[in-house]
Amino acid sequence: MNEIRKIVLSLLHNSFEDIYTLDGVNLNDGVSEWNICARVAMYMEQRMRAYDFLHRTSLFKNYYVDVEYNRSYGGNPKIVDGYQVRVDLIVQTREETKPNYLVLEMKKPNNPEKRVEDERELNRMVRPRQEGSLDYYNCGSYVGVFIDYNKDNYFGKIYWFDASKKEVEIRNFERNDMLNIVEELFG
Repeated sequence: MNEIRKIVLSLLHNSFEDIYTLDGVNLNDGVSEWNICARVAMYMEQRMRAYDFLHRTSLFKNYYVDVEYNRSYGGNPKIVDGYQVRVDLIVQTREETKPNYLVLEMKKPNNPEKRVEDERELNRMVRPRQEGSLDYYNCGSYVGVFIDYNKDNYFGKIYWFDASKKEVEIRNFERNDMLNIVEELFG
């Protein structure tokens, strides 16, 4: 699982770097979080397919990067702890029986709305699946990330469940040290 976390977070970092390299006009113009999230999703899915091709794996076979996804098993609303959730971006299979690789929430630093709720969702979605619970198919994500971004920079928090401690761990990162922290945590 840690190897998948490391790979997914590296691909996410590189996809965000693509945003700053290729979509600077959007960042400078202050387009909506939805637009930036959709662009990250596009780059991320391309990188997942390239990873499988280059490494001759099927790690990302049947995995998709979905934006504003709000459905669960059987087309039911995505529910965690009795609350409907719709994450900004999710790397998932649509089979619902396999774990999500990544859940992501994004915000501009000057947009405080829903920040606490978004971070609470990430915390809940990385917890282990509980057999028989209504949110069984929506939990157990390998890693969650909250990213604050602006036209110049991004920074955030990485969420994951540490089975040895039986609790959700959270680690802050800055753009320039994200890959070092990923290596330290999951390398």
